[in-house]
Formats: sequence, C-alpha cells, structure tokens
Amino acid sequence: MAIKEAKSEKVHMGMFFELDYGKDLKIDNKDRKIISILGENCRIPVTTIGRLIHASKDSVRYRIKELVKKDIYRGNNTIINPFVLGFPCYAILVKLKNLNPEKEEKILSFFENHPFAIFAGQTQGDYDFNVVLTATDITHFDKLLREIEAKLSDSVKELKVLHITKMLGANTVPLHFVKENGISVDIDKLDSSFASLLRRPDVDTSLKVEPTMKEILILKAIAGNANLSLQDISEKTKVKPDTVKNTIKDLIRKKVIVAFRGAINVSFLKYHGYIVYFKLYPGIKEEKRKEFEDYFRHSDSLAFGTSASGSYYDEMIYLYAKDPLDFNKCLTDVKNKFSDIIEEYSADLILKDYKFTFFPEGILSPARELAVKIGAKFGF
Repeated sequence: MAIKEAKSEKVHMGMFFELDYGKDLKIDNKDRKIISILGENCRIPVTTIGRLIHASKDSVRYRIKELVKKDIYRGNNTIINPFVLGFPCYAILVKLKNLNPEKEEKILSFFENHPFAIFAGQTQGDYDFNVVLTATDITHFDKLLREIEAKLSDSVKELKVLHITKMLGANTVPLHFVKENGISVDIDKLDSSFASLLRRPDVDTSLKVEPTMKEILILKAIAGNANLSLQDISEKTKVKPDTVKNTIKDLIRKKVIVAFRGAINVSFLKYHGYIVYFKLYPGIKEEKRKEFEDYFRHSDSLAFGTSASGSYYDEMIYLYAKDPLDFNKCLTDVKNKFSDIIEEYSADLILKDYKFTFFPEGILSPARELAVKIGAKFGF
C-alpha cells in the first residue's frame, strides 16, 4: 500500500508516521534528555526535570512548549493494565483487496473513531491494518467483530483475530534512545509523579481487580491526560486531591496503572516502528515460553509486547528500529536464540498509528458514567 503525499494527510497524533521519518528538526541534547524523561514518566515535575538536566524550570517549560509546537511531543498516556480490570483484548489483522483512496479513507476513519479501539495502525507488509480492541466480555467482542466484518465485507482479503492474554510492556520512547542520552530517572521521594512506586514493574496479568467508582472516574480522567495535576484531577472527578493521590497509589500497587508515558513522535527521532508476529511450536515448555517473553520484556527495542492464546500467532511484538538493518539485526538475534521454538513469523512496517489509549471511550457509556459519578459521590 503506497504512502500518500504529505499534503493529503490528516493531522496525525500517533507515535509512528513514516512521512515524518528523517525530517531534520532542531533539537539539542537537553531536548533529547527531556524527551527521554517524559517518555519514562510524563508526571515528573519541571523542577525535577531541570535538576536532572541542569536547567532552570522556566527553561524546561519553554523547551517542552517548543517540543509540542514542533509536533514531537504529542500527548500523555496512562498505561493501564486492561487484564487486571477484567477487560478482554483482541488484535485484528486485516489484509485488504480492491482498495481505492476513498475506501481507504473510510476504513481509516472507521478504526480511528471506533469507541473500543486501544490501538489502530496502518501497516505495510503481510497486513494493511493492525487494530487492538477491548470489549466488556466475549459476547460483546463477537458483536463488535461481526460489525467490523460487515463494514469491511467488500474490502477484506484476509482477517485474523488474536486473543491477547498478556501485556509484556509499553514504551513510548525507545530505551536505546534513553540510554544514549544518559538518562536515569531514579526518584526515591513519593511526589505527584509516583515515580518511586513505578520503577518499570513487570506487568502482572494474573490479578483481577474490581475497580471502585472513584477509581473508574480517575482512570478515565487521566487515561489520555496522564500529566494532569492532582488538583485538576480533583476538579474533573469531584474527588478530594488527597483522595486522588491515595487512589492513584492504590491503583499502582494493584498493578492497574503501569506507567505514565509521554507520547513522542519517534519518527522525528529517526526510528521506524515494526510489528512482528510469532507462531511458536505447539507443546513447548512453559519455561521456554517465559524465556522468549522475557527477552522482549527487557529488550531496549520494545515498544509494546503482547502474548496471545488460541490464535494463529502466539506473540505480537511492536519494535523500534533505527533502520531496516537495525530491525534485521534484532530479528536475526531472536531467530538465533529461539530457533527451536519459532515455527513461523511475519513482520509489518507501521506506516502510521492514529489511536493509542488504554481507556477507550466505549468502556464508559454516558449512562454508566452518570451512574459511576453518583456511586463515587456516595463512596462506592
């Protein structure tokens, strides 16, 4: 699928955009360090960032505004573990046929505006679209899938569904980039960034939590606004600031909140995005599967990692790479280390992603949100 000319593109707010790759934007070492810190934890106060990069807080504020103006810094995401909350997740891989620009635009808009989409990306390779959806339960997902199949009926050549059962991690800035810029965010003080509680924990998908009304309201408020101050969250949710702080601490301890990540356009940093799908041999030992997952969980190239069950592919890994040779080097290393368990693999280049959220708007309908607000008011 050809990449369109820049003038025909809509405003893009994702992390990957091939048309942005290699553009020479003027950013210096301090900017790079700020990007690294925001990608690690976008709630870290400007005073702390200033201390880490040896700059005044006013200088940090100005630089962040410039990064936003240059379209490098594109937002703030709270990384929420949907499995702990009991929401099932599915990836839909779509290969199209009979495609023309008009149909393509309709499909792009359909996925971009889908109320239950966590991630939506246009890719080049074996598949044309990679979409991750959540649902209230399996019955609800079946309904969503039927709607998607009906919408795309005239255009689909192939459609695969992966039942995602595990999240291996989520990084909005390549760890290679962070290490190259000599940044280590190691904060012991418990402040409004909650950095001392986070420290890149493993994502535990075995736990299950029934969120309270207060917790749901707070998660909704910060899902796409992870850097909101405690006071702003309080005003949005009508929950007292101290209670907001304690609730977020609890959500981190319960493994519901995994991280607060600044959304960075990594194409401007001269990184490509790839998705690799692995089919493993049936009957492999659990410790070997864990070794495979741990390899990516701790990889400096990891953007987003998932495992699936009962699906054609067993693992779906989103990776950062500086260029095709860098990607090939990573892939070759994986194949050399795990040739005995990899039966088949496939890879796509991410042309652009245009949705990334862990709390899609469909999760909380207007009626349910009203009920939640009433329940939170009375302490439920």
